[in-house]
Amino acid sequence: MIPDPNSIASAPSQSLAEAGTQAEPQTGNSAPPRLTGTEEAPETASRALAPSSTSPDSRNTTTSSTAFDTIPQVAEIRSYFQQSWQPPEGLTQTLEYRLLLNANGSLQRIVPLGQASENYLDRTNMPLMGEPFVSPTGDGSTPQIRLVLKPNGTVQSFLEYAN
Repeated sequence: MIPDPNSIASAPSQSLAEAGTQAEPQTGNSAPPRLTGTEEAPETASRALAPSSTSPDSRNTTTSSTAFDTIPQVAEIRSYFQQSWQPPEGLTQTLEYRLLLNANGSLQRIVPLGQASENYLDRTNMPLMGEPFVSPTGDGSTPQIRLVLKPNGTVQSFLEYAN
């Protein structure tokens, strides 16, 4: 025989053995169990989703490698621009560039992605073409790296293509 669930809920001092049944989840006005240790989860998750970016407040810290830094030049480019990127007065749009590197670590080509990126290219402190500013690739490859410069001073970089 199955006991009446109301008699179990209304008699909290009655043991399960006395009630003659095993515990079942209560479905009434009781609140669901609370998970502990999740108070900072949204903030932690947002930091984890943007590992290759830094805010202006953390510019002077050492750049560490991230999961997106599949080659060292990605982190080196990010570090270079974290030190040199100063958003121009009045900039409201994110600037994006495709950087094609030579095997010696110099710029082979800069491709502005969008009109704003083209307009502000001369104010990005972009290194001179042909002058090495990151380490050589070591295997003779010429990687293509995306550079993202935000109006708030944030710098992001990631590998688009490696041959």
